[in-house]
Amino acid sequence: MLTTAQVADYVSGLSFPVQLTHAGDGSGRQFVVEREGRIRIVKGGGLVEAPFLENPQRVLSAVYFEQWLPNIAFPPSYTNTKQFYVSYTGLSGNTVISRFAKSADLDIADPDSEVVLLTLKQNKIFHNGGTPKFGPRDGYLYIASGDGEETGSQDLPRHARNPGTLLGKFLRIDVESCVTPYAIPTDNPFVSRPGSAPEIWAMGLQNSWGLAFDRQTGDLYIPDTGWQTNEKVNFQPADSGGGEDYGWPLVEGVVPPKEEGNDGGLIMPVAVYDRTQGCAVVGGTVQNGQFIYADFCSGKILSLQRQGSGKWQSKFLMTIGVPVSGVSADEAGNLYAVGYVDGKIYPLVIPTDAE
Repeated sequence: MLTTAQVADYVSGLSFPVQLTHAGDGSGRQFVVEREGRIRIVKGGGLVEAPFLENPQRVLSAVYFEQWLPNIAFPPSYTNTKQFYVSYTGLSGNTVISRFAKSADLDIADPDSEVVLLTLKQNKIFHNGGTPKFGPRDGYLYIASGDGEETGSQDLPRHARNPGTLLGKFLRIDVESCVTPYAIPTDNPFVSRPGSAPEIWAMGLQNSWGLAFDRQTGDLYIPDTGWQTNEKVNFQPADSGGGEDYGWPLVEGVVPPKEEGNDGGLIMPVAVYDRTQGCAVVGGTVQNGQFIYADFCSGKILSLQRQGSGKWQSKFLMTIGVPVSGVSADEAGNLYAVGYVDGKIYPLVIPTDAE
């Protein structure tokens, strides 16, 4: 087992980093998102002093862990268009999905280029979700939205299973088709259902953070936080037509339904761990068919791999020893864990004797 003492940090000096990613543009740069509205660049093994994007006038000062500038997503077209997408908590407390463009300097974005595409109305400061990711096959933007309820709440308004609201859902929109503000893919499962939001791709999520596509197969891994007992990872195969119901709040992980209404069509998670093992599951990247993810509180790094015939193998890999807000890979496939509290990025070498 590896611990913090055995893992040297790669980059330090960050302020509550929540995501590490890359643009897929061959530059070798990595982009670090800090909670309070900055996106930093790691280049040549060091942190670039000037932020790539600093957005404090638009981002609500975080009064709780789940209000921040949570994520950045680079489309497949970034090399040509130099446009990218972010989600953040706006000054009104709502989740905002926006498009920005870089400036004349490759390492600096234009803060005045923002185009707001979608706003998710939030009722409370918890479970705001908002993670965006581009599908490797269809090029659409997928957004995991939280149920908008308090930690410890059982989603009493039933946002997650109400097709008339975007909360607690998995959304799928076309932001690259030059339609303003975006287009709805015609094969989205709720497009023709009266009273349903056409952006919905799937439902029944509580607060998914760090979803990850397998870029080789198109399969999707969806980590989703629990309520009182279980943290879980959901799975959507590449040939899915959408419309899945991942069960919240009827079920929490594999816990039996809490109420009437389960018609047998719920999609159960492929991996679950209880609160004695951690407090909040976070993603996530896929390498060689393995989904590598973490628990926020314990700093445990885990892997999940399909074994065929509906069977899955879950492994404990190592412990970083500090709260981890995400796991990612660079363009070369090297793995990293994001230390949320200590502001460090840790390179990961997966031990061969992981169990």
